[in-house]
Amino acid sequence: MPFTINGIGTHYYFKRNLVANPGVCEHCQRQATLSDYDIGHYLVVFYIPVLPLGRQMIVGECNACGMHRAMSLRKYERLREQSIDAGLEALADHPNSANAALELLGTYTAFNQHAEALDLATAIRGSHSENYDAMLSLGAWYEARQHLDQAEECFQVVVRLDPDRLPSKRIRLYAAMEAKRVAEVKGLTQDLLAQAPQEHLGVALRAAQFLSEQQRFEEAYRVFQKLVELAPPLTKDKDFRRAARVAEQGVGLPASLVPPKKLGMID
Repeated sequence: MPFTINGIGTHYYFKRNLVANPGVCEHCQRQATLSDYDIGHYLVVFYIPVLPLGRQMIVGECNACGMHRAMSLRKYERLREQSIDAGLEALADHPNSANAALELLGTYTAFNQHAEALDLATAIRGSHSENYDAMLSLGAWYEARQHLDQAEECFQVVVRLDPDRLPSKRIRLYAAMEAKRVAEVKGLTQDLLAQAPQEHLGVALRAAQFLSEQQRFEEAYRVFQKLVELAPPLTKDKDFRRAARVAEQGVGLPASLVPPKKLGMID
């Protein structure tokens, strides 16, 4: 990585071949724009480039946190060629394997071969439309890249294939909230928290907020109670405290789930 003291050291200059796409940052875990590009690495004196040290490949630079990975451009190009060749060979050896196709899709994505990735994703949808895990993975891939219509189509297939698996119930829960089907939201939230509670704290919190928004305060309050039971540190979260208080006030209860903070602490 570049490093300078009083303008003397190394620095990056002359960015080229920028490719930016939506994705989830591996460092901050936020949905963001991730940029890949190559850039010159120079020895600098008073920030003036005086000696080229080679070109670097910047991978996955997050517009939210700025974190990224870097490697020699030459090494990156060699790794890209080897990885794609290996993926193509594996798929040729096992042409009916959804796993081989998905691994190649991940390789194309990692190396910004987006046209190839989209073509392969379309092929996977055609060849593995009855494979639950393949369609779930493909839906998540489309969703991460903001191809929301294609993601929704894949998730609909997932629910059709097996509506009672946990990923299907999670998909159904979001759909039920969007359609304001309150009873379904309540039942699916209970199922998720009963079967895999730690994996579904976030979606259960959203469901509790939804129930409050629909003025179903008693149901919302019970979900908040369960969340506090499963994850007591949530009571320290500002957004959780505010949401829980809405439900408590709707029921007509004191704020027992989120007691007032000690004097001097700001909520």
